[in-house]
Amino acid sequence: MNIAVSTTDGKTICGHLGKCRDFIIYEIDGGEIKGKRLISSGGACPGHGDEGSHNIGPFHGCQAVITQGMGQGMLDGLAQAGIQPVITGQSDPDTAVMDFLRGELSGTTKSSCSCGEH
Repeated sequence: MNIAVSTTDGKTICGHLGKCRDFIIYEIDGGEIKGKRLISSGGACPGHGDEGSHNIGPFHGCQAVITQGMGQGMLDGLAQAGIQPVITGQSDPDTAVMDFLRGELSGTTKSSCSCGEH
């Protein structure tokens, strides 16, 4: 299983998924973190694309995306792609992933974005 976590510095969880350009991809096996790598979307954020679409390409192969906030369009796009959107107040990526694996974080169907751009 792979889990993506939004980040801007490789150390903390980003507050707005649609404006984030970097992600930590966690490789999970047997409920444990087996590896992680930092990937960049190459300068393009996964936020709004053509005609209001959302770029979920950086999350290909992931079963879940953990972030601190995202707009409803991104949330819906992830869900339609079969990727579980997860929102947390946690700032530490490792802790958030372990919370998710223990069932202490679950998916969401409601936006938590308060940026005013949606």
